[in-house]
Amino acid sequence: MADPREHQYLKAQDIETGRLIQSLTNETSKAIQSVAANTVSRQEMDWRAARGAEDRTRRETAIGDLRGNTVARAEWMERNRASDQQATEFTHRLDELRQDFGAVYGTRDVIQDMKREIEQLRRARPAAVSSAGQ
Repeated sequence: MADPREHQYLKAQDIETGRLIQSLTNETSKAIQSVAANTVSRQEMDWRAARGAEDRTRRETAIGDLRGNTVARAEWMERNRASDQQATEFTHRLDELRQDFGAVYGTRDVIQDMKREIEQLRRARPAAVSSAGQ
């Protein structure tokens, strides 16, 4: 048979081994819980991938809309030049019309018309005063 000291020594080793196993089990359990808390499920990965695809499609549609509604700088400048030219032509035509009107009916004509109206009013006044006095 074995020596009682040897038996006690083996028993102490078994206790130490049991404590070591318990400690490793606790550490392993903590590590598994940490991994489980920090991992993503397959469903969540699929959901994230689908959301990413939707975002990408939405972004591409928005970029397409922007490109479709954007005017190139050269075209924009040409449109502005054409608009400026139309405004210049309109101003020129307006100036011509003013000159033509001034040539036909000038300041002199306005003064003469006003004199005629004043004379008519003076002639009409004595007639109005005489008919009021009767």
